[in-house]
Amino acid sequence: MAIFVAAVICSCGGRNSGNKVPNPVSPHEKIVSNPVAPDTVKNKESNIVGTGKVRAQRYADLSFGTALPITSVKVIDGQRVRAGQTLASLDAEQMRLEVEKAKKRLESANLRKMDVVVSQGYDPENLAEVPAGVITLAETKSEYSLAQLNLQEAQKNLKKVSITAPFSGVVANLDMEVGVIATPGKPVCRVIDDSKMQVEFSIMEHDLAKVKQGTKLYARPFATPEKVYNGTVTQINPIVSQNGSITIRAEITGSDGLYDGMNVNIEVCED
Repeated sequence: MAIFVAAVICSCGGRNSGNKVPNPVSPHEKIVSNPVAPDTVKNKESNIVGTGKVRAQRYADLSFGTALPITSVKVIDGQRVRAGQTLASLDAEQMRLEVEKAKKRLESANLRKMDVVVSQGYDPENLAEVPAGVITLAETKSEYSLAQLNLQEAQKNLKKVSITAPFSGVVANLDMEVGVIATPGKPVCRVIDDSKMQVEFSIMEHDLAKVKQGTKLYARPFATPEKVYNGTVTQINPIVSQNGSITIRAEITGSDGLYDGMNVNIEVCED
């Protein structure tokens, strides 16, 4: 969902110190602010200022694929992880047993397959010379192909007992405890790639001519207004909402101190 922001007009060369900075908003509140209508613009200059949200360029919600007890949780919220790092594991013993059972069933099916080949008058030690039709018959009667699929499925399930980071980043929304049985498909944590962050905000359509890809802006977090981040507009959503606003995304230079979902004051510089 796009986050709408209040928009006022001022100039990059000289900021209007009379604009009030919005009060910080609780992280539990949903921010949906309407852009300021043209008749509320007081200053004579031509920068667009307002508020927006910091967004990570990508993140992944991770979950287990099978219902087994959680045996280890190796991370905490806010911890940095590298791509491929194991974050948590389930009790794998049952899955290992299933793999061993599947291997035994495949071995038995292979013996039955060889028996069928022999019954058709062919040497099971030289399968390359056995006609394809005979091989198909042997595999069908022995259920060899089914045993192969069962082994592949067991091996796949064994891999589901651990979750790993799909890319480097920071852990968030941790929701798992040792001893609890995992719910397949339910997210237990999120990995956020915070190497590059964006801000999302909106402007009124009458200001669209002042913003294009490459337009510069400044972002000041509500939490740390003394910090100023430079940004560049990268995306302009080509849809005007019912209240006449357009959603803008900009890439921020440097991400230290920025959290996904953080509220920021925005000043867009007119070219």
